[in-house]
This record gives sequence, structure tokens and C-alpha cells, in this order.
Amino acid sequence: MQNLTPLVSVVVPTYNQEAYIAETLQSILNQTYTNLEIIVSDDGSTDRTQEIILWFTEIDSRIKPFFSSQNKGIPYNFNRAFDACTGEWIAFFSGDDIMLPEKIAKQIDFVLKNPTVSFLMHEVELFDQATERTLYIHRDQKKLKIPRNTLDWALPTKWLFEKRHLSVLPTSTLAHRSYYLQSRYNERFRFKHELLFHIENHAKQPNAVWAVLPEVLSRYRVHSENFTNNKEYNSAREEEKFLIHAVVMEKYPQIFKKSQNFIHFTMFENLLFYEIAKKDKKYFFQFYREAGFIKFVYLIFCMFLKKYNLLFPFFKIFRKVFGI
Repeated sequence: MQNLTPLVSVVVPTYNQEAYIAETLQSILNQTYTNLEIIVSDDGSTDRTQEIILWFTEIDSRIKPFFSSQNKGIPYNFNRAFDACTGEWIAFFSGDDIMLPEKIAKQIDFVLKNPTVSFLMHEVELFDQATERTLYIHRDQKKLKIPRNTLDWALPTKWLFEKRHLSVLPTSTLAHRSYYLQSRYNERFRFKHELLFHIENHAKQPNAVWAVLPEVLSRYRVHSENFTNNKEYNSAREEEKFLIHAVVMEKYPQIFKKSQNFIHFTMFENLLFYEIAKKDKKYFFQFYREAGFIKFVYLIFCMFLKKYNLLFPFFKIFRKVFGI
């Protein structure tokens, strides 16, 4: 008989989030779904984050804290939390975001009614920390098409500039442990570790079903301390995509072409939209060598359209004419 109230392990990685962690933990404790264990894994915070976490453990025994005396990096911190999970379902949540009260209840209700689903996301409100103003809704169902292949979530390409946002926002995820815990974050990578994680899970279970619950169930806080606002992150993560492609080429040849196309699109997007890439002649000719003549000509064509502010109008008409 299927357990109607399965244990959910909520994984909360933290690092120097004293300004936000109390609100985050309180939002988890306020869930209408109560069969939770809350794995809080702190990566050697130097502010009051650990102190606040300890205070919360005194008011609710469902919180299980893990502390590092020094910063060991995101992959280590995540893996330690994954290893501590005992729940049937795993929910990832950032240490500075906010769960709406029925988030877990509605996700569990969905997966119990749809037993083929292994990985479930939902829509997320991104809001500005300083003003509380809503910036946008991540994955608005009216503005995208849901990919059929789970690999399209991890390796998205938009050669025709479709209005889609296919990236995985971890703070929205709920996954079955048999799917989510079959891999670990590769500690070789500092920034794009989750990319290889999703690729490896796909390689092990290529027929796993991902789904999206079309409802806003959490709030993602945008502030100056977000890791993705870090310049080092934005530069190094692009380099790590190429390293991950090399790993894929060696370990998972069955998805080599998909990974290669993703790398070509990454280079194409950088050259089209980022001035630093455009000024790097070596990068420009690297794209020609790796992507080939046809994609290179396509890049020149798109650069011409962009120069005269015709890029998006052209492809909007193109997609409409061909029903894409």
C-alpha cells in the first residue's frame, strides 16, 4: 500500500546567510505538510548563521544541522546533506528563499496522483530583496513549452530564440530519492556541478519523467549577495561547461551529440550577446572550428540582424510563419 504521508527530506545548504536563514527556516516549519526532516548543511559560515540554526533546532526537532568548521565548497556541502537524507522524497531549498505554506503538501499530492513522475518543479516568484517588488514568475506556463526529454532541461538550446526558460530552478524541486540520490555532485567543479549531476541522473534513468506544477509555491530572493551575481561565477561557469562536456564525451557517449550541441549554442550565445566574447578572436575562430561552417554562417547572419535591431522581430515572424 502506498504511503499517503511519505517522509520528505528538505535539504537546505547555507553559507553566511544570517540575514535570511531565520525567515527561510520558519517558512519550512510553517508548511501544512508536517512529515518532514530538515537537513540544514552549513559550509563554515563566519557570521551568525550557525547560531541561528542552532536556535531553531531547540524549537523543532525536525531540524537536523550539519556544520563545517571551514568552508569546503558547494559540492561537498550538498553531498553531505544528500547523504543525511532518509526521506522517500527530497526537496531542495536555498537558505535565503521562502516557501509558501502549501508548497510541500501540493507537490506531494501531485506526485502521489501521478506516480510516474520522479522529478517535480513548480513556478517561482522572483522578488527584489530591497523593494519586495516581484521581478517575474519563473516558468510561467503560458510562455513556454514543456520539453519531452529530461535532458532538454539540463542542456537547453534556443537556436531560433524561442521564448522559453528551460533552466532548472533548484528551489522549486521535489524528487524521489531513487532518482535524485543516485548521483552526487562532482567536487571537481565549483560552479556547474548541478549540470553534471542532472546529466548523470538522466544517463542512469533516461526514461524518468519530469513535470511542472503550474502554481507559484515559493519566493526566490534576488539580492546583491546571490551567488549568481558573482562575476567570478559568471565567468568560471562557462569554462566548466566545456570541462563537463569532456566528461560526458568519455563517460556517456550516448548523449555526446546533445552535449556538443549545447556547447556550440553556449559559444554562439556568448559571441552574439557578450562584447567580451566578440572581442576575443581566438574564441571566435574556436567556434568556427568546433561548430562548423553552417553554424558559423548562421552566427554572422544573426549578428547582422542584431546590429540593425532586427534579430528578435525576424525570428518572431519566422516562428509564427512556420508554427514553431
